[in-house]
Amino acid sequence: MSKELKILVVGDPIIDRYWYCTPKGTSPEAPILTWNVDRIVDKPGGAANVVNNLCGLTNIYDYQVDISFIGLGSPELEACIPKNFPTKGLFVTHADPVIKNRIIFENPHQQITRFDQDRDLCWLHYFETKIINRIRSETFDVGVVSDYLHGNVTRDIIEAVKQSCDLVICDPKGNDPSKYSGIVDILTPNLVELNDLTPAAKRESVLDDVINLKTTIQGSRKDPTAIILKRGEDGCSLFREDIGFYHCAPYRTEREVIDPTGAGDTFIAALAYRLAISKELKKAVDYSNRLAGLSVTYPNCWVPTVEESMILP
Repeated sequence: MSKELKILVVGDPIIDRYWYCTPKGTSPEAPILTWNVDRIVDKPGGAANVVNNLCGLTNIYDYQVDISFIGLGSPELEACIPKNFPTKGLFVTHADPVIKNRIIFENPHQQITRFDQDRDLCWLHYFETKIINRIRSETFDVGVVSDYLHGNVTRDIIEAVKQSCDLVICDPKGNDPSKYSGIVDILTPNLVELNDLTPAAKRESVLDDVINLKTTIQGSRKDPTAIILKRGEDGCSLFREDIGFYHCAPYRTEREVIDPTGAGDTFIAALAYRLAISKELKKAVDYSNRLAGLSVTYPNCWVPTVEESMILP
């Protein structure tokens, strides 16, 4: 392919910190289990995991894809990202990073609990103009907005992404659909996020809720907006007026489902990658559904590998 494809990712970078533990015994102070910490591993999570998945895909397929990641980072995040991770648009602050601490019992793999450390959101207001100007300094084929509701995504930032990108895909959070309406081309909620974004729905039909959300997100846009509902073990459903409903059955292998962590990040990264290559939405959804189905058969956040990901039609 002669043309270089450009993908932009904007959103909330998170550090996924895995505490690998083994049970030690019962505490003498209270009827609770105590654990030995065997090792601690930091990995890029949230929007940073989306970028990590995109980097994995570009290593597999022979397409010229330039990935940009624009947003707030931290020294701790820089310390755990791979060498091929794009950092030229990362504004590193000295604010505390967002960290998801996951307590892992390793054999067999099981996540016992999670505790989160959030940052002071006042840092965003200082950097928001710089982030917007950085976004507007280039043009991109596809823009991905990975919103984890940690302050890195505002409507003004999404509007800047739309101005610089031919196609905008957004993974939403929260209960305010107006944040995305009239801007995004594709919205990719899961069932919980669909419920959050359609609080007044009667819940008689999930598909009716998808149609209602699609109407809200469409706003005054002339181009049709698509909703892709991620349904976990039931696969996913695409709805766009010119397509109607298109359902993907869950992708299953002989491997056991181990960990759903990061499956949504794999899905949106694969979707962006496939749509950058070709605007065939149904094929892109099939592709993303399959990679997300593979991701849950691996522990922690899976990044596509050559052995399992050569599935591009």
